[in-house]
Amino acid sequence: MYKEPSISKSKTEMVYASCIAEPHFFWCQYINTEDLCKVIQLAQEAGQSDQDMTFTETLGPGSPCLALFSSDNQWHRARVMRKTDNTLHVLFVDYGNESEVDIKDVRSLPQTLRFWGSES
Repeated sequence: MYKEPSISKSKTEMVYASCIAEPHFFWCQYINTEDLCKVIQLAQEAGQSDQDMTFTETLGPGSPCLALFSSDNQWHRARVMRKTDNTLHVLFVDYGNESEVDIKDVRSLPQTLRFWGSES
């Protein structure tokens, strides 16, 4: 899956809220965005490449993928939450927001993007 960020309880990190669902349920991103910029660049390259779409048949809850976010028309790392006939409900792991995505707007996640920790 994705490498989880490692933050010790005694360490302070500079962050900003990237997605707020409820007062006690929110996602943050590190202020230093160098890693996020690199992940975004790699995701765009992978999302625009030609891929075998038969992999979507194996996607289910928890599956990592790349998904096209309709608001910015960019490819982002995601995790499948639910699957219906032609739609996936995904969580964008670097931001914390969720969205319904047409299955044609999903790509397999390259191994190189699995090694980067989630940015939120």
